[in-house]
Amino acid sequence: MEYTFTLKYQLGADDRGLEALVERLGEAGCHDALVGIGQPGRLALKFTREAADADTAVRSALADMRRAVPSAKLIEMAPDLVGSTDAAEIVGVSRRNSAKSPPT
Repeated sequence: MEYTFTLKYQLGADDRGLEALVERLGEAGCHDALVGIGQPGRLALKFTREAADADTAVRSALADMRRAVPSAKLIEMAPDLVGSTDAAEIVGVSRRNSAKSPPT
């Protein structure tokens, strides 16, 4: 089945070079994502990912992104294909930390 979802990240200062970032995303398996960089220091990836279920789709996209840009912080995921507790577990933070807004 095909799942469409968006992951939004806060980037570190070292990860803001667009060309290098897009290349690393491709190398990590994010070929099925549209890359958006509308806000400085932010990255949005709209995935259309084939997987057996939503959990597998989201987990694989998060893992690919973590390989490409390990320092990026997940700040939003939409739609809610997996619950916030599951998403927090996937990225290795507590649910309470996953709901906090990143510093600006």
